[in-house]
Parts: sequence; C-alpha cells; structure tokens
Amino acid sequence: MKILIPNNQLLIIKALAGWVIFFFLYTVLKNISWAERYSAYLLLIGEAGLDAIAAILTFKLWRRVKIRPQKNLFLILAVSFIASLIADLIYNVVLNVFNFNYKSTIIVTLFDVPFAVFLLLQLIVWANLILINRNPVTNGRKTFYIPNIILSVLMFIMFMFGIPWKINYFSAIGLFQSIDTIFEVCGFALATICLARAKGKLIKFLTIGYLIVVSSDFIIRYYVVSGSIPYLSPFESTWVLGLLIIFVGCSLSLNQKNDEEFRLLPVNSLQSQITIWSLILWLGSVLLFIGSTYLFSEHYGYRQITPGFLSILVPFSVLSIIGSSYLSTKISSTLRRLENIINEYIEIDSVNIFSLNKQIEVINNKNVRKDEGDDFEIYEVEKLTKFIMKSINELQSITRIKAEFLMNMSHDFRTPASGIYHMSRSIYKKINDPELKRLQKLVVDSSEQLMIFLEDVLDYSRLNSNKYELDIKNINIEAIINEVILFVSVKAKEKMLNIDCHYPDLPINYNSDRLMIHRIILNIVSNAIKFTDSGGITIFAKMEEIERQKWVVIKIKDTGIGIDKANQKLIFEPFSRVESPEMGKYPGIGLGLSNVLLMLNKLGGKITIESIVNEGSTFNILLPVNS
Repeated sequence: MKILIPNNQLLIIKALAGWVIFFFLYTVLKNISWAERYSAYLLLIGEAGLDAIAAILTFKLWRRVKIRPQKNLFLILAVSFIASLIADLIYNVVLNVFNFNYKSTIIVTLFDVPFAVFLLLQLIVWANLILINRNPVTNGRKTFYIPNIILSVLMFIMFMFGIPWKINYFSAIGLFQSIDTIFEVCGFALATICLARAKGKLIKFLTIGYLIVVSSDFIIRYYVVSGSIPYLSPFESTWVLGLLIIFVGCSLSLNQKNDEEFRLLPVNSLQSQITIWSLILWLGSVLLFIGSTYLFSEHYGYRQITPGFLSILVPFSVLSIIGSSYLSTKISSTLRRLENIINEYIEIDSVNIFSLNKQIEVINNKNVRKDEGDDFEIYEVEKLTKFIMKSINELQSITRIKAEFLMNMSHDFRTPASGIYHMSRSIYKKINDPELKRLQKLVVDSSEQLMIFLEDVLDYSRLNSNKYELDIKNINIEAIINEVILFVSVKAKEKMLNIDCHYPDLPINYNSDRLMIHRIILNIVSNAIKFTDSGGITIFAKMEEIERQKWVVIKIKDTGIGIDKANQKLIFEPFSRVESPEMGKYPGIGLGLSNVLLMLNKLGGKITIESIVNEGSTFNILLPVNS
C-alpha cells in the first residue's frame, strides 16, 4: 500500500535527513586528522548558506505581506539574517578556516559586532510580536512571564558569576561576551513566551530555530570564557540545525496563503497554560537540584555546582520548552479546531447549521484513535462534542421547521398575491377616472410591495435551509447589470434619478450562477433607488487582484440618506431594520441585504459598505474568480 506524505511533512523530513547527513559528515571529518580542516569548510557552507537563504525567504515574505506591523517584523528578520550571515562568514573564515588568534581585538570585533546586531534585531522582533498581540482582557496577567524571566536570569547569573572566567571582563572579548549574553538571555525569555503562545507554524519554527541557535552559542561561549575546549566545537553543528528549522518555517509560510503568521494565542489559552506550567516544573526541578547540591555539598559555594552544569541547563531548558509546546499543541488541537469553527460562524452574519454539524462530526472522528481494537478518546472533549452535537441537532430541527413554515407560507401566499397584483395592474390600465386611477395605483403599489416581501421570504428560506442548488455557467456581468438597470428604470424615472455605469475592463466574463448574481445586484440597486430621493446611482464593474486572488468587483454608489457606522452591520441581519423616524417612511421587512449576504456566502464572495449619513452609500461586491 502506497503511503502518501503531505508536502509540508515531506519538507520537514527532508530537512532533518539533510541535517543528519551533515552532522555525520562533520563528525567523520572532525575525527580524521588529515581531514579535520575540511570540517570548517562544511560549517562555513552550512551556516553562511542557511543565513543567506533565511534572509532571502524573509525578504520574500516581507514583499508578500500587506499588514504593516507584520511587514515591519519580516523586514527586521531579513536584516538580522544578513547580519548573521556577515558574522558567520567572518567567524568561519577567520577563525575556523585560517585559524587566526581569537584573542585579537580586531578579529573579535569583526565578527562579534554583526552577531550582536543579529541578536538585538531578533530581540526586537520577539518584543514587538508580544506587543502587537496584546489582549486588553488578559493584559494584566504578568505572572505568565515570571518563569521565563527567572530561567533567563538564572542562566545569566550562572554564566557571568558562576563559572571561573579565563578572560578579563573588561577586555574587548569580555565586553562582547557580556553584551551577547545579555541579548541572548533577554531574547531567550521573549522567544519562549512567543513559543508558548504561538498559533501559527511560522512562529513555532522561528522561535525553535532561534532558541537552538542561542543555546548552541551560549554553550560555545561558556567553553570560550572558561577555556575548557577549542573554539570549534560540535555545538556548531546544532547551530546549523537551528538555521535549518528557520529555513523550513519560512519555506512553509511562503507556500501558504495566510496573513496571520504573527498571531499569538491569549495568555489564558490551554496551549499557553500547559507550556508555561511545564516550564515551571522544569524550573522547579533545576532550583531543587541547585539547592540540594548547595546544602549537602562539603564546600558551601555556588562555584561547586556550576562548572559543566550550565552546558546541561541551557540545552535541556530549550528541549523542555520545545517538548512542552509540542505536547500542549497536541492536547489543545481538538479544542482549537472547535474554537476556529465557532470563530468562523461568529465572524459571518449567518450560520449554516448543516455545515456546522458536518464540521463538528469531522472533529469528533479525528478525536478517536484506534489502539488494539479499543477506542481512545479524550473524555472532556468527547462530552463537550456530544453537548455541541445535541445543541446543533436541536437548532437543526428548529431551523428546518422555520424554513418549511416560511417556504410553505410564501408559496401559499404567493399565488393569490400574484393574482391580486396582475389583476390590479390590468384594472389600473383600464380606469380613466383620475381619482379612481390614483386609488387603484395605491392598490398596484401595495400588491407589488407584497410580492417583493414574499419573494424575499422565499429566497431567505431556500438559502437558509441549504436547498438552493447553484447553476454555474459562463456569464457576462455587463449584460446582467444592463438587465437590472432596465428592470428598475421605471422606478428611477419616477424619482428622477440618474443611473450611470462604468466598465473599464469590458467584457467581464465570469463563471457563476446567473440568477443569483442578478438577484444580488438587483437587491442592492433597488435599495439604492428606494433610499435615494435626489441625485443618482453609479455602478462600477472591473476585474481586480487582491492578495493574490482575482475578484470581480462591483461597486454600487448612491447619493441617498446613508447609514451611520453603528448600524452598518445590523442591516445584514435577517428581519432587522434601523429604527429612526426617517426610516419609517421606507417599506421593507429587513431581508433584502441579509439575502444578499447569504447568496454571497454561497458563492464565496464578500460585501463591504462605506457610508456617510446624508451623503450616500457605496456597496462593494467582491466575487471570486476561481481557476
């Protein structure tokens, strides 16, 4: 049986396999005396090459993203990787390839200044990421950050004061080591916070890669200042692993159409809480070990426990954070899928109960795992899912009864209402007496309005009960707009309104449901005429590319009464009307625009409104052009 591996997982597997091969070659070359110098070339290619690729990928992401704060973060990331590239090139060429003396101030300055810039820019990115994701509701919960800060402070104290430095604190090398350490422990604290709250894959890959790079550099620096081993150490191969993880994250992000790469979960989310409590347990274990060693040691002094201990503390802290983040993601994934579905239906104005039920069933099935013939289920999630399913089934029954009632009522009322309308029109044409004609005109207008109400109710019941089948074929948008204008021209003339059209991209051919597009445009143009007493209506239609997606954009602009911002969302709610003395003179049951929204949702389209009271409104209809 052929096993299909998703492209994302395939890229991760290839990257890890590549690093294993790299590590194997590095280890082999390092342990052969005549080939040892070639290990430096391998590191040069790995570090500098991945730095350059990371800089290119983040620059591409900077060009793609439209949201300004995210755009700025990608630009800072790109510049930071350029600085890292310069530092790695100088470090590997000068120290590892040509074996220059590390104690030379000029040599140290050449590679340590750009590396300090890299650390500073990464620190700025993590700080800004937390700031742009501030949540007013949970912003006061500063205690969430305490374990991260304690662990970072502990690492700093141990590094600066817990190991015997063989280098002078105030020499050029000592100052650079101190500055880099401050940047790294601060970045460590902020990056672990971002990882605990990470929602998207990009942040997870970037923070994990950064933490591995920082922990590798921390250990290398530990050995440098203590003079324990040569400067070229096996930890530089794990540095390459960190850069490789960053490369994978950027590559995956480029292949996805997602503008929410830098979203963080709230502090009080399940994933964040599990991660931080795991870190608290790890931190407690570390402090317990330090305390017990100090109390039961024959020599009371912190120096007795820190040599060698720091090189274990840092990588294991990183592994603990990454592992807890992975576990918390897995544990909270089912609940997060539920949250995403709920958010989806909160954001739109109409809930399709049938679609919601289907998605909940998918989640319920994903929650079940087969293990030796038994079902393994998360008890709490199972109970929650059953409750939601029961609620949805009840909503389904109510919705079905409502839809059937509305549909039957509309059908039953439509036949006699249609007869009244056509007979009254026929009588109106045959009446010669002016007074009777005026009265009969009221009958005609009322019966016409009744027919419109019934059509709206019928459309709403069909769309809301998911009984409308789309008839997709090639249509001409210009022809549909012209038909709508011809249909409403009598009403427009009665109110002495002008209707203008602009089609800069003629002809606009598009695959969609012709009747539904006609109804959408007719509803909005009819509304524009109804709420406009002077001036006119202007219709624009063109093809436009927005966020790498082609759309047919139809703008309908009027010079009517407008609508204030507070009520702009309300007008798309079914059976909702804006309560005001001025609106009382305009008939309607509040279904026209809600039907428009239902139809656009079915077509995958969007609608936005721009309006100023007493100046007019512009409705923007966006219809997706699918390949």
